[in-house]
Amino acid sequence: MEPKIFTAKAAGKKIIRLKKPIILGAPKEVSMSEIKFRRLVENMNEAVWMGDVNERTIYANPKFCKIMEYTLEEMLGRASYDFWTPESAERVRNVNISHRKEGISSSYEGDLLTKSGKKIPVLLSGTPLPDGGTIGIMTDLTELKKKENALRENEQKYRAIFENTGTATIIINENKFIILANSEFEKMAGYKKEQIESKKKWTDFFDKDEVSRMGQYHTLRRKAPESAPRDYETRFVNHKGEVRNVHMTVGMIPGTKNSVASLLDITERKRAEELLRFSEERYRSMIDQSMVGVCMFQGTKISFANQKIANIFGYDNGYELVGKDIGKFLIPESNRVAKKLTLLRQKGRDLPELGEYIGLRKNGKKIQLQTYSKRIIIGGEVHSQVLVVDVTEKKQVERALGQRMKELGVMHRAQSHMLMIRPLCDVLCDISRDIVHALEYRDMAYARIVFDGREYKSCRKSARFLYKIEEPFIIRGVRRGFLQVGYTKKIPFPGKSPFSAEERKVVESVMRLLIKHIHNREILERYQKIVKKSVAGIYIVEKSIIRYTNPSFCKIFGISEKEALGQSIRRFVPGGHCTRRLQKSAKNSSRCEEKGLRKDGTAIDVDIIAQKLDYHGRSGIIGRVHDITKMKAAEAKIRNFNQELQATVREKTHHLEEANRRLRSLNELKDEFIAVTSHELRSPLTSIRGYLSFLMEEDTLKCLPPESRQFLGRAYSNAESLNHLVNNILDVSRLETGRFEIQKSPTDLVRLIKSAIEGIAFQANEKKLKLIFHHPRQKGGLKIPADPIRLSQVIRNLLDNAIKFTLPGHSVIVEIVHAKPYVVFKVIDEGVGIPKDKIGLLFGKFIQIKDGDTRYKGGAGLGLFISKNIVELHGGKITVKSQKQKGTTFTVQLPLS
Repeated sequence: MEPKIFTAKAAGKKIIRLKKPIILGAPKEVSMSEIKFRRLVENMNEAVWMGDVNERTIYANPKFCKIMEYTLEEMLGRASYDFWTPESAERVRNVNISHRKEGISSSYEGDLLTKSGKKIPVLLSGTPLPDGGTIGIMTDLTELKKKENALRENEQKYRAIFENTGTATIIINENKFIILANSEFEKMAGYKKEQIESKKKWTDFFDKDEVSRMGQYHTLRRKAPESAPRDYETRFVNHKGEVRNVHMTVGMIPGTKNSVASLLDITERKRAEELLRFSEERYRSMIDQSMVGVCMFQGTKISFANQKIANIFGYDNGYELVGKDIGKFLIPESNRVAKKLTLLRQKGRDLPELGEYIGLRKNGKKIQLQTYSKRIIIGGEVHSQVLVVDVTEKKQVERALGQRMKELGVMHRAQSHMLMIRPLCDVLCDISRDIVHALEYRDMAYARIVFDGREYKSCRKSARFLYKIEEPFIIRGVRRGFLQVGYTKKIPFPGKSPFSAEERKVVESVMRLLIKHIHNREILERYQKIVKKSVAGIYIVEKSIIRYTNPSFCKIFGISEKEALGQSIRRFVPGGHCTRRLQKSAKNSSRCEEKGLRKDGTAIDVDIIAQKLDYHGRSGIIGRVHDITKMKAAEAKIRNFNQELQATVREKTHHLEEANRRLRSLNELKDEFIAVTSHELRSPLTSIRGYLSFLMEEDTLKCLPPESRQFLGRAYSNAESLNHLVNNILDVSRLETGRFEIQKSPTDLVRLIKSAIEGIAFQANEKKLKLIFHHPRQKGGLKIPADPIRLSQVIRNLLDNAIKFTLPGHSVIVEIVHAKPYVVFKVIDEGVGIPKDKIGLLFGKFIQIKDGDTRYKGGAGLGLFISKNIVELHGGKITVKSQKQKGTTFTVQLPLS
């Protein structure tokens, strides 16, 4: 028998041919030990995976296939990293790069990713193979992880029990100090935990007459725990001096010198009884929730049964089984054996603990059982304890495994025929002959394939089917024939279905393989046509001798195919740099530009991309050649043009740099002019404001006529606006020249905002607006490190804008939110809002947002620019949110320290 070689096709990739075939069918020469080893691997409870030197799958045992939910055919040829989650795949890759290549075996945990997307935690034990591949043995950790989680939950549960048990409980160290006390002990003692733990000895809470006796117990318990009584009564003294009789239970914590003591007030004995009943119910609940059936026999009658064993035999609960004889649940043959072994075991005979029986469910259905039996004595009475597992499904799986091996044999035969070097007619003939091995009654089986009008049969004579399975040849949506497999005679058992589901599945699988093979064969033929018509010259060399060329290669060098074959590649590429470089390098590909030589002696420029390949078992090179003579000439022209262009760009760049220097100089002159001019304006403006303020005094105003008072008021208001504008221009000048400074000091933000609101209240009253201030109330105010003058300037700017753009009758709200390590205050108006596309412009210089709904409100558009810079100099930030016709919210965030 020839070795059986699997091929696999990964999704979206070409067929991968395994260098090391897996031999599934055992040749006659294979020793019995090898067969036993193979069967051992096939039936191992651990998942086994094998990969080649490129980490591609060459074998996986049934356990691994079952875990991953793939068939073996789907796995073969796929990279091992495809079967792991991304995080585990990265770890596997790192181990392969380090340990495997150094020949080191290692074990670590990871998560497999099944076909359905389910994660399976496993322990991977990887070992490098002599040929450079890897074998991995994976143990499913799903149940172990569940147990670890259960252990953590138990730890939390016992901690909760310790705290909420309802009994005063303490843990005592070797030096008699209480290192842990629960809340019940707090109540009993009348002290807080922090006053008890590690500060008081347990002897501080007991009657002095009892301390000596309990101290002896304490010492004895740490030398020999069984020498000191575990339970005893004593007198407890609380913080008020009250003495209460308590029942004390003390035990050592295994592996430590610490003991745990529970104190129960004897007056609450009924509560202790309730706790005992709860414990019994919990034990019963744990047994009932077991995944294994548990029962006990006294003689041959059931004295105890859990819920699981009731489910196995089809009963509602375990109480229905108690008192019934074992014979009611087993067929007669199994009953005789079980009764005999049970009685002998109860007499003390040493018998095998494991057994297999055929049971009977309540509805009469037979089930297969595995048992684990043991003799136990409870209260002086002899019982048999039996653990029962329903293995009906397991046995069915084992039978299916035998059928699967038969299927694999047929599939292997079919696969071995599908070689591209064989004519298609031979492939179809051999498959029609071998597929009959998939049927149960092979001596009267018959197979027939019709493809593209031609017929292929399993035997020379034609026959008519009495029963048949038919599968169509549908390739790229076109029906091109069919495969028929069946019987020409009646099967021996009337009424039985002539074909099992497994037999139909094998026929379907063979048809899928055939369709894929024919499709790939046609693709190969199409690729051959593409290569021949390729514009690029393609050649294959072996030891520098040309073994294949396509027409384009011959055209480039002006030769025929006969003139090329058998010639050295240096005949056409004299330098041979690309080929030599590839032969000496560890890389698989190389690219270079060389000089070529046509048949007529003309030199040409060629671009060559060469790649290593396996040429009939020997090292070879495949190359692609492009004639780039015209392209090289064009590149020379482009280089000359680029040099001229670079010279022009350098000249223009020099001119632009000169222009930029002149612009920077003009900008500096502009800033200096603004600063000087603003400063010069302030002197006369200060005098004008002083005289006007003198005239605005109440006594002076009374002497003036009403019309003069009105003109004087307008003059004073305009002078104030002019002063504000000059100050803003000076602030902008300082910001741009880096001379703007802030002086931080502890500042009460609440008081600062209140002061700003009072100063601007007259403007709000004129527009009939409500000013609302929400702030946290705390002693000493809300103090932050800030410059009160500059921060007040920010607040007034925001309030001034809010009042300007809020319609009469609405509100302006200021609120402070204290959120460490920041303090945030917001100014919220119910004004006309700002268009979304213009919010980004708000904090620029000389910016005023205008649209159809907003009229000019005065000002130079510098307030928000200055405010943003002041906030940022404080280490904070300012943001804005707005909605048309609904209002705008400015948010300022400042650090608390």
